[in-house]
Amino acid sequence: MTVEGVANVTRYVKVFVAVFILVNPFEGIPFFLSATETMTPEDRDRTAKRAALGVTIILLTSLVIGRGILTVFGISTPAFQTAGGVIVFMIGLRMVFSSPDAGAARATSAGPHRDVAIVPLATPLLAGPGPISSVILYASHNMGMLDYALLILVLLLVGAATLLSLRLAVPLALRMKQTGIDIASRIMGLLVTAIALELIVHGVTKLLPALGR
Repeated sequence: MTVEGVANVTRYVKVFVAVFILVNPFEGIPFFLSATETMTPEDRDRTAKRAALGVTIILLTSLVIGRGILTVFGISTPAFQTAGGVIVFMIGLRMVFSSPDAGAARATSAGPHRDVAIVPLATPLLAGPGPISSVILYASHNMGMLDYALLILVLLLVGAATLLSLRLAVPLALRMKQTGIDIASRIMGLLVTAIALELIVHGVTKLLPALGR
């Protein structure tokens, strides 16, 4: 594999990691367990499938219409990259410094018989402003058909990983406990802030070329 090929693989691995961390199924596990605790295993599995499908559709829609939205509103790619980086950075900070009881508080906000697969689980809890803005950001770059195909594949993998995480919610909760989930969320938040800083630096450098020199 050429150096350029390795760089492309690395780029899309980074995209997958960034979007998956922003979706952060670990944060949705307490809510998912609470909202489905009275369901049968079959109904819980069906809810997990619908939530993962909802996340996938939302992200794919953002990919398809994202660049068009920027064009309609006359927003430049560097400006959106900087703004999106700031939003993602703030979400990463929230993940790092969030209260241990925050997930539990959100988990009690819905009744046990309410259909929560799409709202609020798929959105805004999983596919919220962070993942949506990051997908629009990646779609705003000049890309060929191969790039779009690879981004679609990445988003499908994010949806599959989300489904796997929700399906494993019960054994994960038993093994990791709330403390383990909180630690994992904080580590993910740290990675998100690092990725966001990189986006901000690249965006500001393009907005103000003198900084790059």
